[in-house]
Amino acid sequence: MINSKYWLGFISNEEYQYEFAVMEGYIKTTLLPQPDHPTDPAIGGRIIIDNYIRDFWCSTRLWKEKDYYQHWQESLSRLVVEGAENTAVLTSLHPYTGQDTWEDVHFWTLVRDGQMVKCMKHNTTQLSYYMIHGKPLEPRGLYEMVTTDDTYRNNDRVYGTITLDSIAVFLNELKTRNQVGEEPDDGKLSSPVLKPSRRGDSPA
Repeated sequence: MINSKYWLGFISNEEYQYEFAVMEGYIKTTLLPQPDHPTDPAIGGRIIIDNYIRDFWCSTRLWKEKDYYQHWQESLSRLVVEGAENTAVLTSLHPYTGQDTWEDVHFWTLVRDGQMVKCMKHNTTQLSYYMIHGKPLEPRGLYEMVTTDDTYRNNDRVYGTITLDSIAVFLNELKTRNQVGEEPDDGKLSSPVLKPSRRGDSPA
């Protein structure tokens, strides 16, 4: 029986809820994602892990919505279909510019423990990854990093533990969306009714 919930998708600025995001020291109106920003466009996203809900900014400088959807399907298939012990889903990927700047990369690691999955939040930068590996961070490198480095699998940043079945349900919905090739505005994944018992308390 599926007794937990996993959901990851994009939301409009009207749906963006500040109680699910960290907004210290800023005016709310300046913190809404700006899809048409000339240098740093971003859209709103939401992740739900059982009772944990987090709204976040998702950079579209390098990837568009369809790219994130395709990556999420690939990443979750590693866990559900291929039987990998862990995987990682990118929630915001800035491009590597080749300059001495810190382009943020935000991602979640999902680690299997039998039929349960621990979800942990992490972030790094393109520059720090490049300094170590000599190349920009991309999904394959991310999978290798979380597989070989215990930091990304065994830590105290577990935001929720859910069933593998709940991820499989979401993956099937995601596959359907990607197969029919729906445009984001016309065919977004069905956003669940929000009844949180825990606020988002860390950047996503």
